[in-house]
Amino acid sequence: MNKSTSDIIPFYKPVGLTPAQAIDDFRRKNPKYRNEAISHAGKLDPLAQGLLLLVTGRLTLQKNLKKFLKLDKVYNARILFGIKSDSYDIQGVPLISRTDMNKNIEIDLEKLKSKILSLKGEYLQELPVFSGRKVNGKPLYYYARKNLLDKINIPKEKVEIKDIKINKIFKISSEELLKQIINKIDLLDGDFRQDEIKEKWKILFKDIKRDFLVIDVTISCSSGTYIRSLANNLGKEYSGGLLIELLRQKIGNYDLGDVKRQLSNIRG
Repeated sequence: MNKSTSDIIPFYKPVGLTPAQAIDDFRRKNPKYRNEAISHAGKLDPLAQGLLLLVTGRLTLQKNLKKFLKLDKVYNARILFGIKSDSYDIQGVPLISRTDMNKNIEIDLEKLKSKILSLKGEYLQELPVFSGRKVNGKPLYYYARKNLLDKINIPKEKVEIKDIKINKIFKISSEELLKQIINKIDLLDGDFRQDEIKEKWKILFKDIKRDFLVIDVTISCSSGTYIRSLANNLGKEYSGGLLIELLRQKIGNYDLGDVKRQLSNIRG
C-alpha cells in the first residue's frame, strides 16, 4: 500500500454510483492519487447523492478510519407516502397491490408532522434487508436475494435522530414519479436487479392516475442511521413510506461546500 499521503478529501458522489465506483471516478480525474490507497468513511447508497468522505494513505488503516466512520451525518430526504418496497426506497421491488395503488389515502397532515418531529432521540432501528450490513459474515442483501431471511435474525442497532426539520410538503403525480424512478434506476451500473425492478414499477403504475404526498425533511443523525428505514417506519400507517431522494449534506464538520474548495486545491 502506498502510504505517502494521508489526506481527507470531501467528494461529491452523484446518483448512480456506488462508493467504490466513486473512488474509481475520483482516481481517473485526479492522477495524483492514481496509485494511492483510498477508502471512504461511510457508505452512501447508489441512488443517493452528496458528500462522501475519502481518506488516503495511512488514514485508510482500520484503526485510523474508525474515527471518521463514527461522525454524525446530516441528510436532506424526500419521503413519499402510499407505497412501500423491499428496499425501503425506489431501488427495490414495490410491495403494494394495484388495488391499493388506486386508493387515495386520507392523511392527517398535522398528525403526520407531529409524528415526524417526535422522532428526535434514540431508538432501535431495524436494518434494511437490502443493505451491506453483515450477519454471519455475509451482507444482509445476500440473504434477501436468496430468500434466506427466515434463517437469520435481522439485527437492530441503536441510532439517534439529533434534529429533524420539515422543509416542505407537496404532491407528485404518478406519471412524474414513475419517470423519476426509471430515470434513476437507469443510472445504476452493476447488478442491482434493474430489469426486474423497472418492470415491476411499470406494471404497478400502468393506467394509475393519482397524486402522492411527499415530505421534504432535513435530518441530523448519528452514524449508522438508515434514512430509508425511517421512511419505511413512518409509512406503516399510510400503506407504506418510501425514500425517493437522499442528499447527504454533512459528515461531522465537513459539508458540501468543502468539496469545491478541496478539489480546487487538488487540481491547482
